[in-house]
Amino acid sequence: MSPSKMIDLLGGTAAVARLCGLKMSTVSDWKHLDYVPQQSLFLIAYPLEVVTNGKVSRKNLFPDYWPQVWPELKGAK
Repeated sequence: MSPSKMIDLLGGTAAVARLCGLKMSTVSDWKHLDYVPQQSLFLIAYPLEVVTNGKVSRKNLFPDYWPQVWPELKGAK
């Protein structure tokens, strides 16, 4: 999923900036650069999973790291 789509699903640039504790211009740059830094992606991963009803999951976003970061997901689909 593109960064632009992620940001839109989470309520737009201002909402994501608040969620991550960043300036709106930083989040706007993500849309233009088509890139979300990994540390920020960690912050938006769970809200993104919620708004997409699991279609975009933390497991999908972080296939190599999710067991260490979210061990409670080990029993989930």
